[in-house]
Amino acid sequence: MFFYISLLISVIFSIILANFQISKGFTYEFALFVNIIIALFYPIYYIFYNKTAKNFSLILFCKNISFVFIFPLIQLFFISKICDPFIGIMFYLLLPVTSFILIYSLLNYLIKTSTGKKIVFLKYYLILLITIFADLYAVYEQPQVFAYNVFLGYFQGSIYDVGINISGSLKYFNAYKVSLAVVLIMFTYRKNLQKQIFALIIFLSFIMMIGYIFFNKNELYLISTREFIKKELKGFIETKHFKIFYSKIPNIEKNIKKLSIEHEMYFKELEETLKIKYDEKITSYVFKDSNEKKQLMGAGNTLIAKPWLNEIYINYADFPHPVLKHELIHIFFGKVADNFLKVAMNNFIPQIGIIEGSAVAFEDNYESLNLQEKLHILFKLNKFPNIESLISYKGFWQQNNYFAYQTTGAFFQFILKKYGIETIKEIYKNGSFNVLDKSVKELTKEWIEEIKLLDIPENYISQTEIMFSQQSIFQRVCPHIIVDLQKKLSKPLSLNDFAQCKVILEEIINYEPQNYQHYLNSVQISIKLKQYKEALNYLSKLEQLKYPKNIEYQIKQLKGDIFWLNKDEINAKNEYEQLLKEPVDDNIYRSVYFKLSGFENENIKKFIFNYLIKQKPLKEYIFEFDKTNLSQNEQNIINYLYGRNFLNQKRFKEALFFFERITEFNNYTIDIELLLLKMKTYFFTKEYEKLQNVCEIIVKSSKASGVKSIVLRYLNFVEYNNTIKNQ
Repeated sequence: MFFYISLLISVIFSIILANFQISKGFTYEFALFVNIIIALFYPIYYIFYNKTAKNFSLILFCKNISFVFIFPLIQLFFISKICDPFIGIMFYLLLPVTSFILIYSLLNYLIKTSTGKKIVFLKYYLILLITIFADLYAVYEQPQVFAYNVFLGYFQGSIYDVGINISGSLKYFNAYKVSLAVVLIMFTYRKNLQKQIFALIIFLSFIMMIGYIFFNKNELYLISTREFIKKELKGFIETKHFKIFYSKIPNIEKNIKKLSIEHEMYFKELEETLKIKYDEKITSYVFKDSNEKKQLMGAGNTLIAKPWLNEIYINYADFPHPVLKHELIHIFFGKVADNFLKVAMNNFIPQIGIIEGSAVAFEDNYESLNLQEKLHILFKLNKFPNIESLISYKGFWQQNNYFAYQTTGAFFQFILKKYGIETIKEIYKNGSFNVLDKSVKELTKEWIEEIKLLDIPENYISQTEIMFSQQSIFQRVCPHIIVDLQKKLSKPLSLNDFAQCKVILEEIINYEPQNYQHYLNSVQISIKLKQYKEALNYLSKLEQLKYPKNIEYQIKQLKGDIFWLNKDEINAKNEYEQLLKEPVDDNIYRSVYFKLSGFENENIKKFIFNYLIKQKPLKEYIFEFDKTNLSQNEQNIINYLYGRNFLNQKRFKEALFFFERITEFNNYTIDIELLLLKMKTYFFTKEYEKLQNVCEIIVKSSKASGVKSIVLRYLNFVEYNNTIKNQ
């Protein structure tokens, strides 16, 4: 009877998993959830309702393992698409199947060596709890955020790290599990094997395998201790408030002094802004890239702080580092929280909306607009967030990370303005907004009334809309497979193998046919292959989808490019001119402005066509141009494009050579961009006096508050650097 009840429960779980987007289609999450279900519930059935044999029975084993395969078989009836059959099967074999084999072996051993079923039950779940607490302790006490649990499977860490594959570590982990299972089975039925030399050799071989993997856990990346990471990174620098361990490669070695100054600069700013005195030294781990970080501590693209350890873990990036200040804010707020995790908690549950919203509110890391201006645009687009939902644990994760972080950060800025920093600290300490004299709903209404009064230029609307329209990982189809394919795309792209790029993009579109970005990428590749009809075909498919206004502008620009490539200059020029009448964002405006300049300046028409339309690489020098025949505007355009090209290559001196030859374009959008490019170049060439002069001009002339915030970071760095030199 209980067999059929167990079967029914398995069917119910399978149906539930098939109804969640993230666990549809034989994904890693599907395999993980099945693994957890088996580890938690299967032992109850086996201990109390299953018959055991005196000797190992293959028939009995097959009967029991059939439970594991019920889940994928049932899911086949409820899903229309399997993400990747091979990857799905591999994850299923390496997670629930191997875990089942180990659990089955352990249960047989416990039944053989214990006096009653209740004792077996207690022993199994005690062992399970010990392994769970051991993993939790490792994540709590060490830098790692991943866990390899022999019963529950592999937990990769942050959910924002969409990419996950079958790594060498996962294979070693499964070799370890299977070896344990074989040793347990042979030990359980050892009386039947004592006189068999061959069995003894097998037994000892698996013991050696277990020993090898166990004693090389760090080197196989099954665990990751603090000392091991320091040893792998190799680089170290100590400042007044930081111990910085960094990946000792030439690029980071060259810029580590600058990065250490940036650490100290933000430390000083946060002590003053948050009014929190921080006496302990903070440990900062700087990895060369997301791959190294993923391997060593589990989170590749997700940068992490552990306030209870006074540690942050970041990937290297040029100044201004995009998230360094954000992670340091988490560390500072750890001084406010008085719980074991040093984060905002309520009833032992971390309040992710409060944790991240408070950090975003103080990081001052904007693009063109500040947070309040972005929320004004969301209000105009009728996409204003439900703050009550967002600050909850469930509501926060249901949105894409940009939407969740930016909107909660904007709300905390409103709270800061209304109540002050001490109230923010109280909210963080209590993990709740109950410390306020009004409900979140009432405060949201007041906030909206303030946001309504803002005045934002229309050209910022389309880009803001597209950033807030991205899908959450929980809404996407086969996200891990798509990320793996996108990584696979980078190699042929670097080799200019555009035919292979097109094949991969077709595969991506097959998984996500409603994602407009994949079609845009396919258009670009078709243009590279000179398949202009194919490019128009992709645009036609794209126009049938739902997309933000910004995509409409990108479609128009691409149509103009294709017209020009087909030598239809009249229609190309018409598309570009129509675009400049629309409230396009600055990036599209600049691109179209320079393309139109090719029609207006015959001397550089071929140059514009080859570089911006055919996307040919720039030649190293511009001796092909007879300077006496070029107007000042034509020279400005050439120098701008060459300068930007060299800046992207981090060839700062060459970039500066071209930028400094430019006079004003007498066009606000282009001139502000030029000043920002000069600012970055002066920073990297360490011409700080010129940088300060340019920054002052930008602050006076820029209409975008976010741009002013970026400029202030550069000015603050120069000021702090000068202070250090004078000490």
